[in-house]
Amino acid sequence: MPLDAQQIAHRFAALTPEARRGFLARLQDAGLNFAELPIVPAPRDGRPPLSYGQRGLWLTWRLDPDSAAYNMGGVLRIAGALDVVALGEALRRLVERHEVLRTVYPADDDGEPWQQILPATAPALPLTDLRHLPECERAATLAELEQALISMPCALDREPPFRSALWQLADGQYALGLVLHHIAGDGWSIGILIDELLALYESAATGQPTSLAPLPVQFADFALWQRNWLEAGEKERQLDYWRRRLDDGEYAPLALPRPQDGAAGDGAHTVLLPAAQTARLQQLAQDSGASLFMVVVALLQATLHRFTGQERIRIGTPMANRQKAETHGLIGYLLNLQVLAGEVDARMTFAELLAAVRDTALGAQQHPDLPFDALVDALQVERRAGEHPLFQVKCTQQAATPTLREVAGLRIELAGAAAGEAHFDLSVDFLLGTDGMTLTLAYAARRLDAATVAQLADTLLAFAAQAADAPTSRLADWAAPGSAGALAGPVSAWTHANVVE
Repeated sequence: MPLDAQQIAHRFAALTPEARRGFLARLQDAGLNFAELPIVPAPRDGRPPLSYGQRGLWLTWRLDPDSAAYNMGGVLRIAGALDVVALGEALRRLVERHEVLRTVYPADDDGEPWQQILPATAPALPLTDLRHLPECERAATLAELEQALISMPCALDREPPFRSALWQLADGQYALGLVLHHIAGDGWSIGILIDELLALYESAATGQPTSLAPLPVQFADFALWQRNWLEAGEKERQLDYWRRRLDDGEYAPLALPRPQDGAAGDGAHTVLLPAAQTARLQQLAQDSGASLFMVVVALLQATLHRFTGQERIRIGTPMANRQKAETHGLIGYLLNLQVLAGEVDARMTFAELLAAVRDTALGAQQHPDLPFDALVDALQVERRAGEHPLFQVKCTQQAATPTLREVAGLRIELAGAAAGEAHFDLSVDFLLGTDGMTLTLAYAARRLDAATVAQLADTLLAFAAQAADAPTSRLADWAAPGSAGALAGPVSAWTHANVVE
């Protein structure tokens, strides 16, 4: 990076919006890429704007402020002589280090939200002692307390988005519940939060300094940098691509069967693709110049096509959006959603479908910076409570994370919290392991029922096996378990009622 890169970035930030457009054009004429310039700290005067992604979540919250769908929760099981005072100090230092953990989002007189960064104070850490309960009751009580913590709505306009609770199960046995609203974090952020909390606890408990380097910028700096860059012309450039991909005026939401009234809570269904078949899919991906993620997206599109009879299938996928070095250590909602739009025809072979998915995914990767919520606004998609715009099904490849830690004489296990509300109709997450590929289908009970999701999962597994064995076979010739197998031929002639009844 040239020595004057910081000066160029500061100069750009100080310009008026109109002047930034000309400045960006001159940079491009000089062969300089603005995206390679550093993010620089911004003054804390005025009212910092939200990032595009944050603003979308804030608008969703305003539609349904009592929803806990965007709460992310987890539990640390702690064994050993926990220093509760040191834990409280670690939480205080964490909140001091990351402004986003102590930021609220009120609206101005025009109804536009802004970031109000509160002073750094120790967050509440209520301690509930469960040792008086019979041992057989503690697990159930703890599960109820975990559920209550993660299900508690967050008033984003006046409450910080981060909260915690500590439960003592026995002498030397604790559970620490942590909840972070999505407006302040993403999956990447959770790893940072846990790593730094444990490092800060060790420092507080032992009196030794931490090795954590100072953060070069805060999330509010990223949000302002993002807006300045995109509004100087980059948004229009990337939006042109996405309009061509999505603004067709003919897309209809997936016609999956809805559950009867009175459906139970949101749920998940997990299945395993054996290691041998997983290896064949990985080989297929390699031979096709694709990734395993692209293979799974193609399989998911084929499955949804079989169930709905629809040819236009959209799958959403999250992108880390942390290309900038300054963002690697930030807690914050940097994640971006992209829409992979596909055309599925039962007369296609799976190899042909995979090639189409590959081209779509590579095109999306070349246009990664347009925030999803800017796309929603540009396409004038109406936001409705309980409905996700532009797509209803999400697919993610998960990374394995260590579950056990040892810190300052404590043995710490990372455990999942009780499930919160789903905010997609269907989320398909897959994880590679030594025994194969685990696929988890999480669903919103208001949109899908358990039986339908189980049938979707079985069909997805059946299609995966057939793709691994015969990728040049036609989709119409693939067999599926149960009633989904009835659709062999031009699937578009069938309605979803024929599939599931």
